Amino acid sequence: MSEKNEITQKNETKNEIIQSLKKQQKDLKTILRKIEKMQEFHEINDMTNQIFERRLSGIEEELNQMNQKIKAI
Repeated sequence: MSEKNEITQKNETKNEIIQSLKKQQKDLKTILRKIEKMQEFHEINDMTNQIFERRLSGIEEELNQMNQKIKAI
């Protein structure tokens, strides 16, 4: 009887380890998906920032030109 109990206990422990590993794998996949989404967000954010920087540079250049014209008057 003791040998059966020992085998049963080993099987239960093995099953617990397998379940734990499956959960960890699922959690890891979730974390990786979140990281991918964050990377996509940052790429989009970088593109948006580049567009605004170009726009602001254009506005700044126009203001400088206007300022020079006003000073010339």
